[in-house]
Amino acid sequence: MTIVKDVLRIPAIGVTLVHRSGYFAQSLDAEGRQLERPETWSPEACLRPLPVRVEVPVEGRAVRIKAWRFDIVGGSGWVIPLVLLDTDVPENAEADRHLTDWLYGGDDRYRLAQEVVLGVGGVRMLRALGHLDVQKVHLNEGHMLRQAASIPVGDLLAAHGVAKRRLVELVRDRTGRALGEKALTIGFARRATQYKRADLVFSDLKRLRALSRIGKLQLVFAGKAHPRDGAGKEIIQRIARAGREVGGEVPVVYIENYDVELAKVLVSGADLWLNTPRRPLEASGTSGMKAAHNGVPSLSVLDGWWIEGHVEGVTGWSIGGSAAGPPGGVSDAADAEDLYAKLAVVLQLFHGEPERWGAIMRMTIALNASFFNTHRMVQQYASSAYMS
Repeated sequence: MTIVKDVLRIPAIGVTLVHRSGYFAQSLDAEGRQLERPETWSPEACLRPLPVRVEVPVEGRAVRIKAWRFDIVGGSGWVIPLVLLDTDVPENAEADRHLTDWLYGGDDRYRLAQEVVLGVGGVRMLRALGHLDVQKVHLNEGHMLRQAASIPVGDLLAAHGVAKRRLVELVRDRTGRALGEKALTIGFARRATQYKRADLVFSDLKRLRALSRIGKLQLVFAGKAHPRDGAGKEIIQRIARAGREVGGEVPVVYIENYDVELAKVLVSGADLWLNTPRRPLEASGTSGMKAAHNGVPSLSVLDGWWIEGHVEGVTGWSIGGSAAGPPGGVSDAADAEDLYAKLAVVLQLFHGEPERWGAIMRMTIALNASFFNTHRMVQQYASSAYMS
């Protein structure tokens, strides 16, 4: 199969914060309670310091900013510089030295200060570095290939089998749990917070057990709750409790400390990607897009990207109605009922018609991955915004 690659070579530069303390390292106790501990890294070890400094006003104080550079090199050798802003400067007040430390600082004051550092300081840093001819600025607000259709189904199933074994091995190594390679493996990995309803699949444990008689299934969860999100932490505990209750018939594991490396294994090794947000609160749903690139269909509420990506029985399955209406317009009970009904269909297909299942995996790549990808996004930004 010939793969044709074209190179956009967009002249761009990225600006972000250095986040010396990252988010946090997660662990769960025996009851499923989330425990947090600091997780730090040293930018000095892998970034190149830049020779200029700028300052911005924060609460009447001058906050000084230094910067680091990391080069993102594409497959063709095209380089996009990434500038990381850092307020850990001796001249700053002690509190200001930590303004760029955390991805989520925990309160509105810290967040606003970060936005001043990034928004105002970022532009000033670019100018200080000599980038005086910037024509377009794309701001990410904090909380807002079809040829695959010709892939032989057997080759696709074999490749997925390798990825699934890798996931089973990771689960065993991290949790000590032995999952089955032939069971329908459902993946759910995202921030643990109330509106994402990670525990919706456990609404009726009797129904869930009954589904296991259609065919074997198992669930793999991951994701952190914000340290101050008590409801999110309680969801993790409910998943842990439900897992203990149904574990004999439906194995459930929660993998600690979700990160990029775990995400790679989970979105490629799962058989089905589950997403159950309360409509219309889903911002996008990028984990489902990543799963699609690996031929993993979604079982998802019609919200976020899935409104566009969903083709019933072709790229996956929907849960409930559309995203229209207020967040409370559809009940959790109604969505759970539809979830169980669709899961019965999925189980019958997965265990009874492997060729058809493989065809759905193939169309997931051909239809979803061919559109929901960075190449198309940057190309669209370039034609509709940057160069318009």
